[in-house]
Amino acid sequence: MGRVTSRSQRFQMPQHPTWLDWLVLFGLSILWAGSFTLIKWALISFSPAAITASRTAIAAGVLLMVLMIKGKRLPPVWPRPDPFWGWVVAMGGFGCTLPFTLLNSSEQVISSGMAAILNATTPMFVAIVAPYFLRGEHWTLPKAIGISVGFAGVAILVGVEIFQQLGGPRLWAQLMVLVVAVSYAINSMLTRRMPRMDPWLVATGTSLAAAIMSLPLFVVFPVFTGPVVPEALAAVMALGLGATALGSVSLIWLISRTSALFATTVNYIIPFWAVAFGAWFLGEQLPGRAFGALALILLGIAISQWRLRPDRPGTSYGPMVPGPLPGRVHGGSPDEQTRRPD
Repeated sequence: MGRVTSRSQRFQMPQHPTWLDWLVLFGLSILWAGSFTLIKWALISFSPAAITASRTAIAAGVLLMVLMIKGKRLPPVWPRPDPFWGWVVAMGGFGCTLPFTLLNSSEQVISSGMAAILNATTPMFVAIVAPYFLRGEHWTLPKAIGISVGFAGVAILVGVEIFQQLGGPRLWAQLMVLVVAVSYAINSMLTRRMPRMDPWLVATGTSLAAAIMSLPLFVVFPVFTGPVVPEALAAVMALGLGATALGSVSLIWLISRTSALFATTVNYIIPFWAVAFGAWFLGEQLPGRAFGALALILLGIAISQWRLRPDRPGTSYGPMVPGPLPGRVHGGSPDEQTRRPD
């Protein structure tokens, strides 16, 4: 099993975010918001399945090299697999392979900005499923009101498609993004429930498991959608190196310095950058209702999380953010870490 923090550090309160932490959070929002535009460029030459397999394989390769530099090793797989692998396989599926593939497929039909707005509902789905998976999470009036307000925003976006083209490709693409949000919510629950493990091992194992699970997609689906052009190839490389690998490393660093709750702030920034990137680089024009829907979704998220407080001893609020996530992270170097007693 991966390593965990020492007893002396396990209950260390996270430090107050500094200007550097906010700068990293800002950069992380740009990385993940830019992925919606990069997917559009990658789709010029590559299929949704090929993009998923490529970005996870690139991220896994980079993170494996980081592990080697840090002198860390993944838990054994043979002859008796470590329980670590059960967790990272599940997180690789719900946090990478499934949502990446569906998101890539949806952007073949809808704009990157529309996909980003619908994907912003992830914290709402987290709020819905958390009471059934996490001890200490309950339904509250602010949570019920917030979820209702958020889904009113979703209805503004998706409801029009239901009446205009029932069963049409745009409607199915929008529903796929909502499934992506649900998948990320499930991944967040896995992150919170997993035993305390070394976050570098979790991030690497998750990317590696996702890459392996993505390989069969090459057999079932075509790899190319057209001639390979430089911008598509560069987009795939940027997705793997930036949004997936660097994003995971930045998230680990950020949570270890502050808190998982602070990291959830990124959800409020991503949609604005994604919409701006879509307009600047792709010439996308969203209908006016999209901005009203975004405002309702973000307002609903804020209301539903009204009761949340900074992390305290014994409390684990995992990050509600996309991509491969670390375990419940606290500071401390590997030399200071010990295994948690059973």
